[in-house]
Amino acid sequence: MNWLIRLHEHYRSNNELVDIFGVILYTDAHAHIKKVLADHDYWKSLDEISGPHWAIFSIKPQAGQYGFPNFPRDTIGFLVPVWKEPAENKPILEVFGIKSTEKLPLFIVFTQSNDEILKIELNIEDDTTEKAYNSLKKHIEIVTEAVHKIDSQYKKNAEGVFNAIKMNIDAHKNWETFKKGIKLIHWMKGFMP
Repeated sequence: MNWLIRLHEHYRSNNELVDIFGVILYTDAHAHIKKVLADHDYWKSLDEISGPHWAIFSIKPQAGQYGFPNFPRDTIGFLVPVWKEPAENKPILEVFGIKSTEKLPLFIVFTQSNDEILKIELNIEDDTTEKAYNSLKKHIEIVTEAVHKIDSQYKKNAEGVFNAIKMNIDAHKNWETFKKGIKLIHWMKGFMP
């Protein structure tokens, strides 16, 4: 956790940056995310969207895998696959309060307030390179939109910035749910006489 605190303090001292950060968590199994992050044009585009307002990092933990549990000698158990997490990932998982790398890739928006990490986990699509880019772009746009609405005198208030961003993310999620509901209603009307 010390590395996160040092990183946070380093970037927090930059007066241009808001007290919020993003981190992209992925493994080698997420080839499309890797392509987006390795492509200079994609990365430049994402950097342009976030602007000079908040910092985004990427972390690639070791890939976990499914395997069978280890049973003590002379015992019986169910051979149901379980997720086996590499020990190297433990510090990253502890810092962000994530149980395992099983649900990666994730985009995490976080800040530190009173020795507590405040975070929002957002899933990243990884079906194609285009979906991976669009997913990251959407998340970054939503956070940047919220950052632009925060008055400059409050931009260093970690908890206030976090709450403003969380409200904007929730509003976007609710809007997407509403649009899906409208589509469902239109689809159902097609079956009515």
